[in-house]
Amino acid sequence: MAGNKDYYEILGVSRNASKEEIKKAYKKLAMQYHPDRNPGNKEAEEKFKEITQAYEVLSNDEKRQIYDRYGVDGLNSAGFNPFTQGGFSGGDFEDIFSDISDIFDSFFGRGTSRKSSRKRQAKGEDIYYKYEIDLEDVVNGKEVELEVYKNDECPSCHGTGVESGYSMTTCPQCNGTGEFVTRQGFFSISTTCPRCKGTGKINPHPCHTCHGSGVIKRPKKVKVKIPAGIDNENKLKVQGEGEYPIGGGIPGDLYIVVLIRKNKRFVRKGADLFCKLYISFSQAVFGDEILIESLDKKYIKLKIAPFTADGTILRIKGEGIYDIHEERKGDLYVKIQVNIPKNLSAEERRILEMYRNIEKKPQYYIPEAYEE
Repeated sequence: MAGNKDYYEILGVSRNASKEEIKKAYKKLAMQYHPDRNPGNKEAEEKFKEITQAYEVLSNDEKRQIYDRYGVDGLNSAGFNPFTQGGFSGGDFEDIFSDISDIFDSFFGRGTSRKSSRKRQAKGEDIYYKYEIDLEDVVNGKEVELEVYKNDECPSCHGTGVESGYSMTTCPQCNGTGEFVTRQGFFSISTTCPRCKGTGKINPHPCHTCHGSGVIKRPKKVKVKIPAGIDNENKLKVQGEGEYPIGGGIPGDLYIVVLIRKNKRFVRKGADLFCKLYISFSQAVFGDEILIESLDKKYIKLKIAPFTADGTILRIKGEGIYDIHEERKGDLYVKIQVNIPKNLSAEERRILEMYRNIEKKPQYYIPEAYEE
């Protein structure tokens, strides 16, 4: 036992170690020698007691000061006996046990400190719902009504799971604590009561509608406002419209994943729109002013300057999509394509041949490099 040993040596720290260093060293050793990790190993159990005794003293400022000056005998004289039955005095052990509850959580997958008695209100599962819209809907936004099939609060018992006129009763196995306590060695382990599943209550008269679950499966219509400028795969959250938890509690949330269909006329890049527009050879040469149909069915004036080359990109400011981040509208970019006719009338052919005869042509052509 630790009576004839140096507490600093037991924990592997220097005599000037800080509280955090002492705590860190203890946690590391406690993880190594904990009885649950070494079942039936008496040597590990003794070692665990030894390091915990050392931590009990060195983590307490008053005890550490006495120990540093007078050793274990000084602690005994002051009324602090680290070698009481079981290794600890009750109050000190409770403080240490609470302090290292995170270690025990990792062993047992639950809280074993006093914090575990605080029951958290259950929350239902979230629902993810995929919804497709057209690019046109992104311009002005839209309100949609979705039908979601989900767990909802039972209308007969209002989520309690108990038949009308009755109530839950105290669990006889845990006396309402929700915990089942067993002892291992010198300390107690608290587990969830197997009968009431930690609630501390049992239901002798389950609701006839939901059979005691407190929930029923049914469709529910939910209205959702899709904002203008939403991006593809953005999620919209509707709080409290997810699954209602079995046994009561807080409903989960509904997440609508918005998917935007491809558009045949426009390509979207952020808040900007891109399209191609075919014009005639004469429009390209002499210029023109035309109306083009926008994404939201408006008609926008577009001025084509004389001698506009094939592939020229014209920009129309503010005719893109609303940018929800920048709080402004993007632009519309129109790529001009000069349309080469496939058929000509006799008059058109005659006029073009006249133009061809007077057109100035270079004697030879010099190619230019180009990349796709």
